[in-house]
Amino acid sequence: MERLKRFDGRALKVTTPSELKEVLEKEGLKAHHIPEDLEEFDEIEIRFKKEDGKELCFGITIFNKKIQRMMLVKLDPKDPDKVEAPSEEDLKIFSELYIEKLISFLEKVTE
Repeated sequence: MERLKRFDGRALKVTTPSELKEVLEKEGLKAHHIPEDLEEFDEIEIRFKKEDGKELCFGITIFNKKIQRMMLVKLDPKDPDKVEAPSEEDLKIFSELYIEKLISFLEKVTE
């Protein structure tokens, strides 16, 4: 997660939600939620299903086309609004399988 900190505060260079979605998909990532307006305060949600069926959610909070915060949480399968901190094992899986794709995505969509 330390490797992602350099993207905090960066401006988005994509101008539309469809551009954002296209870059995500090229990186093999799928958004659960993309804001309709990149200027508004909202969150890009990218979910990752683990082998046990549980999901991790990587959220990128944006406002005025800038990344304000990024956060990884574990979702409760019975109530996706209920979140908890990822375990060390979750972080290891996330780092091994997804961190490079996220870095590549963020490099392509930020200035």
